[in-house]
Amino acid sequence: MLLFDGVFLLRPALRLRWDFSIFVQADFPVTVARTETRDQHLFGDAAAVRRRYEARYVPGQRLYIESEYPQTHASVIMHNNDPANSGLDLRAC
Repeated sequence: MLLFDGVFLLRPALRLRWDFSIFVQADFPVTVARTETRDQHLFGDAAAVRRRYEARYVPGQRLYIESEYPQTHASVIMHNNDPANSGLDLRAC
């Protein structure tokens, strides 16, 4: 068994390669807030992290979600806005 973790793994070139996939869904304000804490050591401060994510990562992920609909190709969707109360949507595999 191999486990792959990353963004854009359900794009057309890869999606048929996976026997099972999990799409982890969280709203952009939630993910950006998490990165402000996690990535400060990389970019200096929370404002710099937020600028970087809002300028680069969020637009790329938004384009991917709106054009490729990865959640419709996943075996499971994990709702992760609140990790203490995350939920799963099981789909037909």
